[in-house]
Amino acid sequence: MRLAVVVLGVLLGLWPQVSHACRCVSESPHAPPAQAFRTARDKASHVYLARVHAADGLRSGGTATVEVLEVFKGEGELAVGTRLQLPSGGGGDCTFPFKKGNDYLVYAHGQPTSVRLCTRTRQVQARADDMELTWLRTGKAPVTPVALRREVVTCKPCDVDTVAGVPILGADAARRAYEEQRPFRTPGPGGDDRVVVEVGMTRDNRAFQLVQTSHEVVPTDEPCRRAIIRRWCERLAPTSDEARFAFRCIKPGPEEEVCDEEKSRAAKWMPLERLTAATCGWKDPNAPSCTLSKKLQPLRGSPKAGAPVLQCRPMRQYTERHSCQVVTGEK
Repeated sequence: MRLAVVVLGVLLGLWPQVSHACRCVSESPHAPPAQAFRTARDKASHVYLARVHAADGLRSGGTATVEVLEVFKGEGELAVGTRLQLPSGGGGDCTFPFKKGNDYLVYAHGQPTSVRLCTRTRQVQARADDMELTWLRTGKAPVTPVALRREVVTCKPCDVDTVAGVPILGADAARRAYEEQRPFRTPGPGGDDRVVVEVGMTRDNRAFQLVQTSHEVVPTDEPCRRAIIRRWCERLAPTSDEARFAFRCIKPGPEEEVCDEEKSRAAKWMPLERLTAATCGWKDPNAPSCTLSKKLQPLRGSPKAGAPVLQCRPMRQYTERHSCQVVTGEK
């Protein structure tokens, strides 16, 4: 597998900051696990399991201190207990974003410390059924699913872009709209990767705050988990021109439920299908990301009892993209 790295500058439309993205291109991104494992091991100079004891966070040009726990390739240069300084960062410069306290399966190329984002390097959980670790330790071939089963989820959409009813604007445009008493909404403080916070003015000149959240206890990409609440603000307070957000909500009132997808959520597992319905990336062999065909491809006949099945759940941001796992002894 030859990997090419392209670093792209991406201007994030409404957010007044510049980020970068690292794109990894592979000749065979959808190779089945056994082939992907062999190719990655053969091309790497060193393969080892390591625990991160210190890391510089997500800043570019940082480092991570790791301790080698197991060595699968490169035993002549590495030993259990060895400490290494690995490049670590936010991923934008193609350095891997190591985090303190986590364990990682590391694929290095050239030197034990030559670790980049565009490899099979990944975080591993403390689990005995990690098929890649099992293969590296024992040579036991990974389980290959014989069929596919997809989950279909429906609900009445609850999306801030749908319910807001006023245009979304960047900071500068929002300030102009505020001065001209035009309706608008713009990102507000308090949001993160899972929570969307927006503030703005309605068409009848009322200040508001919208918060889109999720019912998920553990963050996932499952669809139909969102809810939106609204608070009316006494007023919007402008921030400085250099601030990330243009306004903040002053004295927000009581929460009002705008919509809640879980109240109309319905999930159903469909009949078994042929594996040709899925095109999967096996970077994490225990949780492959798959694109499924729009049309179901029914399986002819029935697999043996206990045969492994690829179960796939839809992801929130995508129509055909699914998060999957191989399950044996499906009930």
